[in-house]
Amino acid sequence: MRVRLGLRGKMLAFTLGIVVLLVGLCLAVIHHFVARQVQAGLVEQLVKTRSVFEKFMDARASWLRTEGAVVAEDPRFTSILDIPHADVASQSRTVLREARRFQGLIGSHHFVATDRTGKVLARIDVSGSTGVSLAGLPTLAAARRGDTAASRWRWEGVDYQVATAPVRDGPRIAGTLTVGFSEAVEPAAFREALRTAAADDALRGALASGNASGLTTVIRGIERDLGADLVAVTDAGGSARSVSVRRAVSGGDVSSAPKVRAALEGRESAGLEAEGGRIVQMVVVPVWSRGAVAGTLGLGFEIDDRLAADLRDMTRSEVSFVLDGRVVASTWPEGMRDHVARGLVAASHAAADAPFEMALGGETYLSLSGRLEGGRGGYLIQRSLDEAIGFLTTLERTLVVIGLGVLLAAALMSFLGAARIAGPVRALVEGTRRLATGDLGHRLAVTSHDELGELAGSFNDMAGSLASSRDHLAESGRRYRDLFDHAQDVVYTTDLEGRLTSVNEAGLKLLGYRQEELLGRSVYDLLAPEDVERVRGDDLRSPPPGARAAQEAQVVHKDGRRTTLEIASRWMVEGGRPVGVHGIGRDISERRERERAAQRFREQVHESEKLRALGEMAAGVAHNFNNLLGGVIGYAQLMESRPRSPEEYKRYARKIVESGEQCAAVVKRIQTFGRPMDTQRRESVDLSRVVRDTLELTRPKWKTGPEREGRTVSVETDLGDVPPISSTGAAWEEILSNLIFNAVDAMPRGGTLTIATRREGDYGVLSVADNGVGMDAETQRRIFEPFFTTKGPELGTGLGLSTVWGLVQSQGGRIEVRSAPGEGTTFTLRLPLAHGESVRPEERRAEAFAALRILVIDDEPSTRDVLPQMLSGHAVETAVGGSEGLERFRQRPHDVVISDWSMPGLSGLDVAAEVKRRSAATVMVLMTGWEVRGTPAASSPHVDLLLAKPIVMRELDRIVAEAAVLRRQRLRAEPA
Repeated sequence: MRVRLGLRGKMLAFTLGIVVLLVGLCLAVIHHFVARQVQAGLVEQLVKTRSVFEKFMDARASWLRTEGAVVAEDPRFTSILDIPHADVASQSRTVLREARRFQGLIGSHHFVATDRTGKVLARIDVSGSTGVSLAGLPTLAAARRGDTAASRWRWEGVDYQVATAPVRDGPRIAGTLTVGFSEAVEPAAFREALRTAAADDALRGALASGNASGLTTVIRGIERDLGADLVAVTDAGGSARSVSVRRAVSGGDVSSAPKVRAALEGRESAGLEAEGGRIVQMVVVPVWSRGAVAGTLGLGFEIDDRLAADLRDMTRSEVSFVLDGRVVASTWPEGMRDHVARGLVAASHAAADAPFEMALGGETYLSLSGRLEGGRGGYLIQRSLDEAIGFLTTLERTLVVIGLGVLLAAALMSFLGAARIAGPVRALVEGTRRLATGDLGHRLAVTSHDELGELAGSFNDMAGSLASSRDHLAESGRRYRDLFDHAQDVVYTTDLEGRLTSVNEAGLKLLGYRQEELLGRSVYDLLAPEDVERVRGDDLRSPPPGARAAQEAQVVHKDGRRTTLEIASRWMVEGGRPVGVHGIGRDISERRERERAAQRFREQVHESEKLRALGEMAAGVAHNFNNLLGGVIGYAQLMESRPRSPEEYKRYARKIVESGEQCAAVVKRIQTFGRPMDTQRRESVDLSRVVRDTLELTRPKWKTGPEREGRTVSVETDLGDVPPISSTGAAWEEILSNLIFNAVDAMPRGGTLTIATRREGDYGVLSVADNGVGMDAETQRRIFEPFFTTKGPELGTGLGLSTVWGLVQSQGGRIEVRSAPGEGTTFTLRLPLAHGESVRPEERRAEAFAALRILVIDDEPSTRDVLPQMLSGHAVETAVGGSEGLERFRQRPHDVVISDWSMPGLSGLDVAAEVKRRSAATVMVLMTGWEVRGTPAASSPHVDLLLAKPIVMRELDRIVAEAAVLRRQRLRAEPA
C-alpha cells in the first residue's frame, strides 16, 4: 500500500533526511578517523614522556654520583675512615658528626657511611610527613600567641631540644616554625637564627600559597643552615603543614647488600631500591685512601610526592610510583591512589610497553607503565584521553549549530511555501479551542478538496460524534449513579494507596459508618486482623494495569460484628494510567455457613459409610480367625498327643507361628481401616502388597457375602513387577476397598473381579475391572459427584467413588473409567513412582552386642513368662505393674525397660516419663496391641521404640538390637 504524503509532510521528511545524513557523516568521520589519530598521537607522546622521565632519573643519579665522589675525596671525610685499629664507638661518633654536616650540605634524604668491612659507622635518614597532629606539644601555644619559646619534645620515641617562633604576615600570625636537636644545645645559641628563619619571605610565601614542594624546599634549607634534626611548620590554626625529622644512628652490617658489596670492591652503583616501605634512588661509591678502599658512602633521595609533582610539571603528565601494590608517591590525591595501584597491578599482566586505558575520577586516562628493579614496584605515566579529544566537543557543537541552522532554513521555506494553508490551520485551532470549552455545535467551512479540506470535514464529523458521545455519557453517568446508590452489594472505589474515595449506601448500612467516617480511610483498616496481610499480599501480586484476582475476607462492623465478603475488583484507568480501584463486595456469610454444614454432613455420612464397610467385614474376620485358630489348635494338639521327632516339633511350631502372625495381621488391618490419614505424608508403597492385603481385608464382601446370597464372585489378579509408588500408604486400603465394593455391587448375579498392576513409564498403574451391569455415558459423567448413587438409599450413600477421586487427586495421580451397559466397568489409576532407589524393608538381626540388663513390665502373666525366654542371653527381670516396675528400677537402674502401654494404675507412658527422669541413657520400649498412629504414644518424647503385640521373635530381636545401639551412643555422648 502506497503512503501519500502532503506538502508539509514531504518538506519535513526532506529536511530531516538532509540533517540526519550530514550529522551522521560528520560523526562517522570524527569517531573513525580523528579520534583514532588523536589516540595514536597521545600514545607517541606518552612514550616520549617516559623517555624524558628515565633521562631525568639518570641525571639525578649522575648528580648523586658526583656529590658522593666529592665527599668521598674530601680529606676531612676520608681521614676519619682510614684509621687502623680504630675504636668503633669513637670512630662512629666522629663519622656521625661529619656525616650530619655533609648530609646537610648535599640535602639528600639518606647518607650512609661504612668502614672497609661493611659496618655502618653513620646512617642519617630524613623523613617528612604532613597532616600529623601536634596538639599538646609544648611551645606551640606560646608561639601562636606571638612569643618565642624553648622546651623539650618527645617525637617518635626520641627527645629533642626545641624552640618555636611565630611566622608573621604583617601584624597577623600566619603559623609557627619549630627547630629541634637530638643533642642538648643552648637555646639562646640558635634563638636569633630561628627568629631570622621564621621571618624569611620564602617561608611566609610557602605557607600562604599552600605549595607543598615549595615548603619542603624551605625546610631543607633551614635544616642545612641550622644543622637541625627536627623542623616543623604549622599554619595559624595549629595544624601541621610539614614535619621533617633527621635521624642519625650507627651500627649494623650491610656488607651483603649488592651495592655496598660492589663499592667495597671498588665499583660505583646506582639505582632505585626498596627501603622499608619507600622507594629510594641510591648511589653507593667507594672511599679511597692510599690506593685502597677505606669504606663506602651511600647517598639517596626518597621518591615522594614532591618528586612526582616536579615530574608532572616537567612532562605535563600524572606520575605515580607503586611499591608492593601500594602507591608511595603520586600526583593523584589520596582518594584516587587505591584505583591507581589496582590499575598498575592489572597492567603488569599486559605486554610490556603496551598502553592501556584506565578510568579515574570520571575521566579516561591513557596510561603507560614501567617496572622497577627487583619487580617489587613500578611507575605509571598517564594523560587524559578525554582532555586530548576535548576539541571533538567543539566540533559536535558546531554540527548541532549547523543542523539547527538547516532546520531553521527548512522551517522558513516551509512557512513561505505553506502560506496558503495558514488560514485553514488557524480556523482548525480555533475550532479545537471551542470544542475544549464545550461548544460542540461549532463547525468548519470546507473550502477545498485537498488534505486541508479532508481535515476540516473530519473535524466536523468528530465534533458531531463528541456531541453525541457527551449525551450518551451523561445518560450512562446517571444510570451508574443510580446503580451505585441502590445496589444490594457493597460498591466502593479507592485511590492507588487503598484509601476509600466512595462507598454506596449498601456499604454504609452494612458497616454502620457514616460516609464522612469512611472517606479517606484505608480499606485495610476495615478488614479482620487475620486477613490484612493475606489481602495486602494478593494486591501486591496484582500490580496495575493487570487483572486482579477475586478475594474473600472478613470485614469488621463499627460495632465489632464481622461479615464475610466475596470481593471482585478491577483497576480504574484514565488516559492509559491507573488512578484507583473499583470493587464490589457480596455478603456470603450465610452461604459459607451452609457450605460448612454440608461439609460436616458429608464427613458424618462418610464415617458412617466406613462403619458400614467395617461391619460387613466383621463376619469375615470371625471366619478367618476360626480357620487360622483351627490350624494353631490342630498343630498344638499334634505336638501334645505323642512324642515327636525334633524336626516335627520344629515344623509344627513354625506352622503355629505363621498362623499366629496371620491372626495379628488381620487385627492390624482392622485397626488401621477407616482411621483419619495424613494425605500429605509420602512414602514408598508396594502396589502388589496393597492388593494382597486389601483382598484379605475385604474377603467378607466379595466371598462370604455373595456365597450367602447364592452367587459367586471370583477374583483374578495379574500383579506385574511394579516399583514402589510415592504415596500415602493408608490411603490405598480405602481406595481399593471402595473400588472392590462397587465392583461386587455391580455384579448382582456374580461374576469375575480382575485386579492388575503394571508399570507405564514413570507411573505405576492399578486397574480394577468387573464384568457386571456397566454404566451409560450420563452415569459415568456423574459417578464422582458426592451423594450420587444408582443403588438406592438402602445400599449406599454415593460417597465411595467421590472419596476415591479425592484421595487419588491428593496423591498426585489421575483416575480413568471405561464402561458400557452390559459390558462391565474398568477403573484405571495412575500414580507417580517413588524417586531414587527404593529398598524393601526387611527384618534383620543386629550386630553382636554385650548382654543387656532388661526390665519387662506387664500385667499379663503370659507376656512376663514368654519374654524372658525370648530374651535369652540378657539379664531379664519382670514386674507385674507400673508401680512395681518403677520400684525395681529405683533399686537397680536397667539398660532397657520394656513396658506395656495399658496397665491398671500407672500406664506405660507414666512409667516412661519417670524412667527418663531418673536415667536419660536408658532406652524406653513401649509395648501395645493397639494402633498408635495419631496417639500420645507416637509423639511422646519419653518413648524411644515401639513394640507391637503379639510379639514376633525377629521383631523383638530388631528392637533389642536398636536399643543396644542407642544405649552405646548415649553412653559415649555423656561427659567423662
